[in-house]
Amino acid sequence: MTQTLDDDLAAAAPLVRERTPEFRAALRELITDTSQQTRREALSASQRKRKIAAVTLAATALLGTGTTAAAAGWVPTPWWERPEATARPAHSTPGAACSVTYAPRPITVSGNPVSEVGRAAAMNAAVEFLQNFDFTAIESESHDTIFRVLNARLTEALRQQGLSTHAVSVALASDCASEADQ
Repeated sequence: MTQTLDDDLAAAAPLVRERTPEFRAALRELITDTSQQTRREALSASQRKRKIAAVTLAATALLGTGTTAAAAGWVPTPWWERPEATARPAHSTPGAACSVTYAPRPITVSGNPVSEVGRAAAMNAAVEFLQNFDFTAIESESHDTIFRVLNARLTEALRQQGLSTHAVSVALASDCASEADQ
């Protein structure tokens, strides 16, 4: 039994419904119902304007509250922007130029045996230590090395003053430029 390509295509074609007047009427009714439902669900222009105004007002209130809180000092200043922070130029291990900021940070881990008075005294001593520290005494420009040496010397200075070495440490923040930035 030999079939032609046309016979094969005709046999494989999907069924196509004849476009009878009843079919056309049902299709029109479906389209009309869908359009009416879409119109009912769509917001009117005034409703859209009201929603946009409400969202804008809420966003403005949130931004205004945040700005007011920051201006009033309710939002804490990051430690690297506080007056006791010290910024120095340095180099990263691969040799990129960096700006490194050091600052004393209280150690406030639960179970730490240091009293608040002891922590405050150690913090004051650490602030003074960093303000008077001679960074040229460290022969390396690597911020990792400077950080380790700085922490070790702070610990020794606190020990010499009889203050707790578990009350404060030096925090480091670095901002290194990549080779593409230079």
